[in-house]
Amino acid sequence: MVGLGLVAALGAATFAALSLSTTDGSATPQAAVERLLSAVGDEDVIGLLEALEPEERSVLRPGLQDVGEELRRLAIASQDFDLGAVSGVDLELDGVAMETEELADGLAAVRITGGTITASTRPDELPVGSNLQRFLEHPDLGLELEPASTIEELAVDAPVIVAVEEGDGWHVSLFYSIAEAARRSAGQPLPSFGQSVEPAGAESPEAAVSDALRAAVGLDVRRVLSLTDPREMRALHDYAPLFLDDVDAAVGDLRAGSFRIDVDRLDLDSEVSGDRASVQVSGLAVSGTAADQSRLSMTYDGDCWTVDLGEGRPERRCTSEVESPGAPSFNRRIVLTAVRREGRWYLSPIETVFEQVLASLRALERSDLEDPDRFFGSGFGFGLAPFLGAPGVDDGSSAFGDPRSGEAPGPLPPGGPRPRPPGLDEAPPQPSVVAPSVTAPPVDDEPVDCFAGYDDLPEDATQEDADRELREIEACLQEEGVTE
Repeated sequence: MVGLGLVAALGAATFAALSLSTTDGSATPQAAVERLLSAVGDEDVIGLLEALEPEERSVLRPGLQDVGEELRRLAIASQDFDLGAVSGVDLELDGVAMETEELADGLAAVRITGGTITASTRPDELPVGSNLQRFLEHPDLGLELEPASTIEELAVDAPVIVAVEEGDGWHVSLFYSIAEAARRSAGQPLPSFGQSVEPAGAESPEAAVSDALRAAVGLDVRRVLSLTDPREMRALHDYAPLFLDDVDAAVGDLRAGSFRIDVDRLDLDSEVSGDRASVQVSGLAVSGTAADQSRLSMTYDGDCWTVDLGEGRPERRCTSEVESPGAPSFNRRIVLTAVRREGRWYLSPIETVFEQVLASLRALERSDLEDPDRFFGSGFGFGLAPFLGAPGVDDGSSAFGDPRSGEAPGPLPPGGPRPRPPGLDEAPPQPSVVAPSVTAPPVDDEPVDCFAGYDDLPEDATQEDADRELREIEACLQEEGVTE
């Protein structure tokens, strides 16, 4: 199933050079779902996209095309990937039975009541690029893909699939399917369709971002929703009334106390192209009062975040300072996408996500990914530290400091000690004590937990307490043969 998940991820991200000419809908909701399932059975990712509701397809397609091109450029996806018939995986559906439930006029839920799906994977035929192959084969990852075949009953785990009727017929809706699944899981009644959140928008892209951010920190969820694209977020707008009253009640309780957060400064730069705009957050400052009346503040200058949670120990973290020498740089900009609908500007959450992903991919060169050790390090994933929020290990520093060099660990975060590094029995450890070299730990039936004492530090632990436990961790790791 690992191979199947890999193919699904690559298939969803490599819609390069798509040419979708089929836009006609189906005659019934079940026919729309049958069209989707037919594409699944043919391993046809193009057919999957064609089966979606046109507005959703128009939102997803450009981003998927661009992501696919970047993955090919970086040799993450193979150059011969065939979107019409994904190699390395076979999916067979048999005996599929369905029933339809009308949700509203032009909206229906299709539930699969019978049938099976057989999934077979052949790892050596997966559309994996050379750089991704190096990562999969790296000993620190420890991933071994083996041919596999499974048979599952569709009626057991298959989600409800929602179809919507547009002018040319019925189409599957990804976003309505997600919303309906969440409603059923929560045991909520159907919303009153047609009485959704009223779109408001803003006069400019900058105003849309500014208004949304101020509404978000002010906990005005209705205002935030009214500033999201009414086409892209139509399903969310329709289903939002199911939870908005509860959100309003919770916010009212907070506001009855001393909780308050304000945006003190917001610096925005925008680039407008037709009905789309990219808005970059180049500076930000917020402050307020927590429920316990302690003062809170946070600032951002385009690279560094400074956060003070009222404990008297503001923490500063700069993304430019957490990169290991020789490791590739990633995008650090915060950019949101806005779209214009009928003269008003709205935020596009889906396009914003795509743009952030694309910016990170475009900051990479193919050569950046040719050496997996740049990410994994010399052992146990040390090279991943910069991308997990810890300073680079190549300079002898760590998130906890290096007791052997006399470097003082950073201050404990408010509310207790830092998160526990993974134990030897869980995952490649990200130890708080950085050693100049690493050897494989001994294989024990019961691995020693070197981090237990640090885990048990109370919330009011002092820095001296943390220093003591860090020294105990170092001694334990050395004794177990993890460090030299």
